[in-house]
Amino acid sequence: MLDAMKAGNGAKVNHLWLGMSPEDRLKFQQGRGMTSAPPPDEAQQLIMQHEADQIMNGTMSDGETIERPRIDPSQGLEGLQKLAPNSSSTPAAELQGQ
Repeated sequence: MLDAMKAGNGAKVNHLWLGMSPEDRLKFQQGRGMTSAPPPDEAQQLIMQHEADQIMNGTMSDGETIERPRIDPSQGLEGLQKLAPNSSSTPAAELQGQ
């Protein structure tokens, strides 16, 4: 209803108001159950913090675990090739064959 009010859509507001029960209208008039939205900067910061927490914990929001491969830095780029999906040729081999 607040979105319709902000947009200036009087017909939608009226329709929603008429569909509300007397108890819901009273709650709306008294502002019960309403909270203000955080400022956009704060909301963005909260989202980024949540995503960082998920990455640090190794879980996604649906409980899926993120598998982090172990890379030996002494192997250089060859270590990355081992992480690639199994394929018959590597990009380096393809370039040399041209």
